[in-house]
Amino acid sequence: MPPGVPPWILTASSRKDDARNGEGKVSTTPPLRTEYPRREKVMNPSSHDIYCPSNHESGSLTVFVAIISLALFVMVGLVVDGGSALAADRSAYSVAEQAARAGAGQISISQLRSKGVVALNDSKAVNAAVSYAATAGLPATAYVSGSTVIVHISYSRPTTIISLIGIDSLRITATASAQNVEGSGGGS
Repeated sequence: MPPGVPPWILTASSRKDDARNGEGKVSTTPPLRTEYPRREKVMNPSSHDIYCPSNHESGSLTVFVAIISLALFVMVGLVVDGGSALAADRSAYSVAEQAARAGAGQISISQLRSKGVVALNDSKAVNAAVSYAATAGLPATAYVSGSTVIVHISYSRPTTIISLIGIDSLRITATASAQNVEGSGGGS
């Protein structure tokens, strides 16, 4: 047999030459299976040779994937809905600040003319603050404390993703205050 050539590739004539016994006679018996080199077993991914779980582990991967998928879904929901709530909270605070400033600009003309004092007209200040927030599309309450207008915005924002796990809305609240500061009247 030529070196380096596997025995199953040899032709019938070369097999006869190799199969001669010591007396020069050709053997009529087929070669034994052990004469051929063993081939390595090729692993097939669909084969059970790679990993065959025992019966008590059957389905455990499915449960693990389901739990991890649910956890990832909740995390995505918190990121999306939480980010949306943070943006809404910041927007509500900005509107509350502007509404308080609008209310603080409502001075009492009668007190300014009669006493020369800059004072807030309480009802106009509250109305101006609430109407500014309503124009922005947010519900607000306002009140005057001394010379300060305080605006409180509070509403529920519906969730999109985490509503599937039972959290239907997130509460958005913002409070801001402003006061009218009398200028010095001096110029340069």
